[in-house]
Amino acid sequence: MTHVRWRIAVLCLCGNTLSWLDRSALGVALPYMKTELGLDPVQAGYAFGAFVFLYLPAILLSGALADRFGALRLGALAIGLWSVTIALMGAVQGAVAIILLRMLLGLFESGGTPSWIKATMTWFPRSERARGVAMFDSGARFGATLALPVMAALIGVVGWRLAFVGIALLGLLWLPFWLRTYRDDPASHPAASREEVDFIRSGQSREASDEAQVGWWELLGSPTTWALVVLTFFAACQAWFNLAWVPTYLVEVRHFTLLRVGSLGAIPGIAGIAAGFMSGILADLLLKRGFSTTFVRKGCIVSGLALSSCIALTPLATDLAMAMTLLAIANFGLSFGSVALYTLPLDLAPVPGRASSLGGIQIVGTLSGGLSFPLLVGYLLHWSEGSFVLPLALAGATSLLAACVCLFILGPISPIRLKRHESAPLLHRAPAA
Repeated sequence: MTHVRWRIAVLCLCGNTLSWLDRSALGVALPYMKTELGLDPVQAGYAFGAFVFLYLPAILLSGALADRFGALRLGALAIGLWSVTIALMGAVQGAVAIILLRMLLGLFESGGTPSWIKATMTWFPRSERARGVAMFDSGARFGATLALPVMAALIGVVGWRLAFVGIALLGLLWLPFWLRTYRDDPASHPAASREEVDFIRSGQSREASDEAQVGWWELLGSPTTWALVVLTFFAACQAWFNLAWVPTYLVEVRHFTLLRVGSLGAIPGIAGIAAGFMSGILADLLLKRGFSTTFVRKGCIVSGLALSSCIALTPLATDLAMAMTLLAIANFGLSFGSVALYTLPLDLAPVPGRASSLGGIQIVGTLSGGLSFPLLVGYLLHWSEGSFVLPLALAGATSLLAACVCLFILGPISPIRLKRHESAPLLHRAPAA
């Protein structure tokens, strides 16, 4: 049997890595842009939040576009446009230009995640989906982690302006590989054997032909959908804090040099990468051994988020080693839980063709956290004259709130039952064992 599906997974991993590298770049460059451009914490907070301003409404449409037109075209268009946008960041002269370009970056990156979800749903049977999701989702950690050494190295060599151009070129180099390798139908891929195509289809429990019977607006009518959004909102707050403000914390509070930002600053991200793969492998193993989907998904989410709350203790660290250890443990827990969290649309979608639509709705929770939390931190830093004590405490508290929502509000992890189709058995599969 061929293994083309894993090539697809690698491409999705690379695409997601580039997405998060580009959106993370401002956080790394900010300490070195502030002096030249005269940015204060509130302006920086608006710049971080601006990414989400257009991303938030566009992600719903992007999920539907991925279902309708496929991941091939949407993924290629998205990464081409956002690469051009990030290159233009090197020409900014003030806060207004940064905010406008961050808005455009968010608009164009909105096509990325639904494309990777659609590709995973298309190319992987249920028994391997957690690992497929773990691969592309780990791109968030790869991108955010690589942003520190890559941007630090580029800034050190060519300055922060050309550093943005350099990372934009990486996205343009990815495009021909995606266009040459990916297919929206596994059966049409010249390198995929019949055995592999049959394996993929036999492991997909519901027929994609049912997807036209379910509109995304019907998903919005389910309490499960809204519980998923609230859970994701609270879980995302710490992730956005790490993306936007941790590099500034390391430079301004822990007095990191550019060299340390690019080396020691990557340690929490490396811990997160390892946790993401461990979570996916463990979930697949437990499912194969007969544990219920509810037990596996909720167990990973709750334990990971509870562990990540230790970020609140970072201000108490008396030395650099202790501070970096706490940040690494927190990022490990956050990543461990996020793989299961972003697998939920594949488990909850009433038909497989609507997994990316549900994923798009879930991302609304992620982006709501991205719109509000970095901006809130900006104001807190302004009011406290640069103290990170309260922002770090809030980052830990939101993770605990997310764990509580998962444990006590989100119901069993099984396909959403839509009222108008309750008499149509084709729309439902038996709850996963």
